[in-house]
Amino acid sequence: MKDDDGRGAERKRGRNGYFELYRFYADLYQADERTIKRWVGIGRKCEPADELDLDNPEQVYEWWSRNMKAKCPDGILSALVKFRKASPVKKEAAEVVDVEVEVPAVPELPVTDAEKGMDEMLDRLQDVEVKLSRRATEPGQAKAWLDTVARIGS
Repeated sequence: MKDDDGRGAERKRGRNGYFELYRFYADLYQADERTIKRWVGIGRKCEPADELDLDNPEQVYEWWSRNMKAKCPDGILSALVKFRKASPVKKEAAEVVDVEVEVPAVPELPVTDAEKGMDEMLDRLQDVEVKLSRRATEPGQAKAWLDTVARIGS
């Protein structure tokens, strides 16, 4: 993995096996540092070992689906949404599936008195995206979610 500074220098992993301290990942995934360490321990104890790559929210989400019974935490979903927004979409890797799915209406976001700036509105939009992304895991809902996100983004 390369640094974000654009110089192309290779990053070194720390003693914990990751590029950052657990504190960084606790902020990223909106969880306690101890919780992050517990997830790593669960991954190492799996047979065969299913290492958790905390540097990649896509992999963390997939790891959670494979190893945990509980619903995926909002912090992981939020990090996944941010990661997907920051990552360029590879057009050649996308599959085209022609399935007729009823697209849900975009939820109305009424402006409240508490919203006084762009930051609050962006936070509310992000919350709506997290709620919509949960529906994407349901059978037949992924295309509807992607269409809705594309309409919100444009």
